[in-house]
Amino acid sequence: MTKLGYYRAHEEEELNLQAEEALINADCDDIMIEPFGYESGKAQYKVLSETIQNLHAGDVICIYDVVDLQKSVIQLSAFFKEVERNDLQVEILNLGITGISMEKYIELIHNLANMEKNLIRRRTSQGLKKARTEGRVGGRPRVSQETIDRIQFLYDTDKYSLREIAEQCGISLGTAYKYVQLH
Repeated sequence: MTKLGYYRAHEEEELNLQAEEALINADCDDIMIEPFGYESGKAQYKVLSETIQNLHAGDVICIYDVVDLQKSVIQLSAFFKEVERNDLQVEILNLGITGISMEKYIELIHNLANMEKNLIRRRTSQGLKKARTEGRVGGRPRVSQETIDRIQFLYDTDKYSLREIAEQCGISLGTAYKYVQLH
């Protein structure tokens, strides 16, 4: 059984030292450190992904702080499902829970994630209903018959490319193609 420690590097060196010390005291065989930073506005988790891939059934991933994962409740639930699929165990040191308590914690995260998904679904549904009652319709605006006729007329003149027709009519190239094909 392998026990790998994981933490995400912080700007504050003191937090890095605390995390590393805690993982060493937890008897981790190796410590994986996710570098601090973001790329294109998204947090990167290459080290975490590699860590999970390198572990085998029964191995333990020891995380210093659940915040190091930088995941929402829904993403955290998906992470724990991946861990369960790979038959791995998780320890989160700053929570101080293991075994049955950890299973209850993971179950709670799954329940919170489901609640969050249902809440998002319900709010979206209510918002769409309200918009419909106010006369607003979602989706792309319809192309008027006048514009459709113009598309077909311009195409029939053989003077314009589809791209030029799309630009003149203020529509996408795909829409121009669609109405030319219907003609």
